Amino acid sequence: MKLDLHVHTSHSFDCKSRVEDVVRTAEEAGLDAIAITDHDTLSAIELARGLARKIIVIPGIEVSSWKGIHLQGLFLTEEINSRDIFEIINEIHLQGGLVVLPHPFRHSTGLMYGRDKHQLFSGEDLKEILKQIDLVEVINYGCMPEENLEANNFFDSFPKTPQVAGSDAHEASQIGKAYVELSDVDTDDLDKIKRSLLEASRVIRYEAFDIDGEMEREKRPAGPGKGIISGIKGSLRKMMARINRRGDSAMEA
Repeated sequence: MKLDLHVHTSHSFDCKSRVEDVVRTAEEAGLDAIAITDHDTLSAIELARGLARKIIVIPGIEVSSWKGIHLQGLFLTEEINSRDIFEIINEIHLQGGLVVLPHPFRHSTGLMYGRDKHQLFSGEDLKEILKQIDLVEVINYGCMPEENLEANNFFDSFPKTPQVAGSDAHEASQIGKAYVELSDVDTDDLDKIKRSLLEASRVIRYEAFDIDGEMEREKRPAGPGKGIISGIKGSLRKMMARINRRGDSAMEA
């Protein structure tokens, strides 16, 4: 199954993509499921489900904590009211949802960036937060290459935390640019999908180059971040794959 676990619609304050366009684009991209994770709201979920014919819609939210750090909840039934990061995690788990750490090293909204650059959390607080994270987004199509590289390198030290990817699409055309391919999983049962995200081996796929062979998400010099796609040349659009099994990972083109 191919799942893009980070998609926005016009129900997010910073996105203009109509829900029907999001659903249609996801189906045309050959995805099996998308998680709609609008900022602080579930309001698009039922509309998307009513429009979906070929894909599963996973209900999610991207929550902004009061310190500006983002967390995601997947498989939710209610909106999240808390803004304290520990209370957000607790609310998600009380619903039986999964806590996702999105774009950990993104400037301003990434947990690790906030810790490293602004000392928003003590070492003990950070340790406790990471213990309660169910999934970590190591590839985010909207991130700069070096931000993804930092996440990739840092979370190699956490082999028990399953890794995922998402497009973080704020335009419909970005949907499916990064996704998780779960091995030996084929189901429309949300509980089984949730369990598979925690247990199944997966390949993380993401688009790294545009048609001219340039790094598609690079808007400024990438520096050491280029290492994540070193060795790939050419003028054709490329997809990268990151194999992620429990306790074992590798990069391949």
